[in-house]
Amino acid sequence: PFLNIPIVVTDFAQKIAPFLSGQRAIKREVFDKLKKHRVKDYGIEMALTLMAQEENMNVKSVYLKDMTHVMKEEKHGFLHGFLLRLKMYLDIIFIFLAIKLKLEVL
Repeated sequence: PFLNIPIVVTDFAQKIAPFLSGQRAIKREVFDKLKKHRVKDYGIEMALTLMAQEENMNVKSVYLKDMTHVMKEEKHGFLHGFLLRLKMYLDIIFIFLAIKLKLEVL
């Protein structure tokens, strides 16, 4: 990575929202509850997090030592990766607002 920027970005993102790791193990019936929110793409993880809070579901955090992933900018090149990252954050913000404000997601 150029000047370790992807590593810094990942570390920063995990400090802001550690619950958005991209890793989930859930029962099918929990996943099926997302249909009422019509959520997709990167918003799924945020919707699962909010649904777990609202429904007081048991949640267990598991620390995966030394686990990492390839950054979007590394996989797709800087510009395309940056645009995918932007879409990811927009999806997350959109579903957060839609669920918190009880909006009908189209």
